Amino acid sequence: MVAVGLHDRIGVDIEEWNERTDCGCFAEVERCFWNGLPEDRKDAFFYRLWTRKESFVKAVGIGIGLDVSRVVSSSVGAGRFLSVPEGFGPAGNWVLVDLDFGRGISAALTVPAKCHDRIERRRLELK
Repeated sequence: MVAVGLHDRIGVDIEEWNERTDCGCFAEVERCFWNGLPEDRKDAFFYRLWTRKESFVKAVGIGIGLDVSRVVSSSVGAGRFLSVPEGFGPAGNWVLVDLDFGRGISAALTVPAKCHDRIERRRLELK
């Protein structure tokens, strides 16, 4: 995957699922939702939220030094930020895009909302 941002912040994260499902990175509302899930759906939910949080902290240039439990996204439906840490504007100033790479891989892209209409997706074929 390649992500390019010429004049605006961009954050992207991609993760292959493994046995790590430490929900210490969740906000309370996310943890409650996760606890109510059947076991066979917990990995997908964990990695969806983890890649969303990681894409946000990369977009703002902080990295994992930021408490990702303060980056809260929707638990169901289309991806969107419900709240972000103080100092990064309202959650609505950021666009979250879940990227589909199939089962076992989760990915997310975060950009400022003003850039949303400029997102292009292309599939590159390597020879």
